Amino acid sequence: MLALLFFVSGCQTIEEYFSTINLAGGLDSSSVTFYTRKSQLERLYGNDSAAEVSRRNHSESTTIERPFYAISSAPNPLPFFEDEGFFRYMRTSVTFNSPRTYRGTLINYPDDGRVTADPRLSLFYQLYPLPDLLGRRMEFIYEEYRAYMTLYFPYYSAENWYFAFGQSYGQSRYNFDLLEQNFRLASVVRQWTPVYMVSLNYGYRLGRFFPKGLLSNTYIFLEISGDARNIHPINVNIPRSDGLPSKRLYASMNYARIGIRKTISLTERSVSDVESEQERRERDERQRREEPERTLPEPNPELPDKNQKQENNISPDSTEKEKASKNEPSRDSTRQAPDSQDSGNSRQRDREPEEDSNDSSSDSYFPY
Repeated sequence: MLALLFFVSGCQTIEEYFSTINLAGGLDSSSVTFYTRKSQLERLYGNDSAAEVSRRNHSESTTIERPFYAISSAPNPLPFFEDEGFFRYMRTSVTFNSPRTYRGTLINYPDDGRVTADPRLSLFYQLYPLPDLLGRRMEFIYEEYRAYMTLYFPYYSAENWYFAFGQSYGQSRYNFDLLEQNFRLASVVRQWTPVYMVSLNYGYRLGRFFPKGLLSNTYIFLEISGDARNIHPINVNIPRSDGLPSKRLYASMNYARIGIRKTISLTERSVSDVESEQERRERDERQRREEPERTLPEPNPELPDKNQKQENNISPDSTEKEKASKNEPSRDSTRQAPDSQDSGNSRQRDREPEEDSNDSSSDSYFPY
């Protein structure tokens, strides 16, 4: 039961991961370089340039411009991590590239063409091969296409642009033919080799100018990519002129692309709905991070805040003053008590003369 549950959740994750895909097309400017790795003696005593300290190039540097197409999944957050912490700057994508074909010339591979049975001369020829114009030449045909997964970190995006640095891991399927004077010396068909690349990507959304129609959800992008050094050799082995085995041959590619990328939804939801939902998630996550932590409960807006603020802002000095002010009316009342008694006595005294005057007046009428 648990296995079935994990399988269903995994299927839902995969379905959500590939719910939107990118179709890209444009111009590709690429080059391939074939080289061998130098031995320790060649590094110590060789007279090659500083750019070839650890390896020796065996092909002319040629750049080919051609159209290309690619299918990839839209950059998605890491499964089960989403936008938590620094994972919000990570995205992953799976890409399938269009095939490439290269034709060129191999120079001084597996040797420069000089034949000798003396081991010392053979070593000397390896350390100091003939110049490229005088060396041995072979024609090659190299075809390959790739499928790889890219981890973008860091990945910065906004409403109308994105910028990312990617590291790609995948597989390359290739065919390789070597011809010398119209004779086929070696042929490799349908071989797989692991690849590792680094890339720099920038895109700007054209859909902001065309909200409706074919160009909606469309980006113009620039990508610069190159193979890393730790790649596997080509599965070809040609003996040297002296009969000894040759060195392993490696192929390294670099390319720059400019093109247009269209995002398509494979589910019932439209691309705009998916993008709006993703933007809403990012906005909510951003607001959640920017919101300060609150340790006290919020005050009730229906209750008056003045008394509560005054009670919260009372200082010790103010409490003493208030106590003193509360005690002052009692003192005034004690002081006012004798004053009230004096006023009562004075009123009584005033009344007594009036009574005396009344008595005298009564005596005047009645002398007896």
